[in-house]
Amino acid sequence: MGSLTKTHAGAAVAAPDTLTPKIQRSVLSVENLASGITAFSLPCGAVPELLGAGKRLFDRVKESDMGRPHVDGWIVEELFARQAQLAVLLDRQQVIGIAHYHKTGPDAVTIRGLAVDPRYGRMKLGTVLPAIAVAHAPLVFDEVRRFECSLRVLGHAANERSRASFERIGFVLEEPVGISYLDGSHHNRDKMPTAEIDGHGAFIRYQRMTSTDETSSRAARFLQDWASDILPFPAAAS
Repeated sequence: MGSLTKTHAGAAVAAPDTLTPKIQRSVLSVENLASGITAFSLPCGAVPELLGAGKRLFDRVKESDMGRPHVDGWIVEELFARQAQLAVLLDRQQVIGIAHYHKTGPDAVTIRGLAVDPRYGRMKLGTVLPAIAVAHAPLVFDEVRRFECSLRVLGHAANERSRASFERIGFVLEEPVGISYLDGSHHNRDKMPTAEIDGHGAFIRYQRMTSTDETSSRAARFLQDWASDILPFPAAAS
């Protein structure tokens, strides 16, 4: 796959100089050739500027009307504790998308914290992030056999945009709907206004999406196709 590149210990990431010190672990990247938008997967502490800018983008999305009901909060220290990897989207020197992923079992990887700058809609960036995570995880984690994520259920359906983004690369929605009680921490306090309440307290409903045997190959094909797509221009800043 010519558009997908792997760099090794001591190699600089192919990104703007201000964001690219020497990286001590392998990095995966893919560039959309028409727009210059580039997706990276790399260790969470490899480039502090990327992590900081990604967290600021995530917090803006989380605090928006669109993101507040759906997105779980996180803090930087948690990513280091989980030995997480980042999936990051850059438009020149600007972070326009962020997600992280980490091992959650002997052979499972969970993808969390996905956020995309709303000005960059209709570019399938919500699929680029999990796709590059799926492509890179087997290179940095041992015995990766499945991927999973969780989607908030509001009314009678899971988050439709996120569901479609993951379905493009072969994830399927599990049938049981789970319940998670909220404790008001930074992880879930923004969900309180839209939570349900029973005798035990405030809770939300969620469904898991899990990978299939086709997910790895579909993720690779998706990234290859996306690299040559003609993307729409981002919306003007409001």
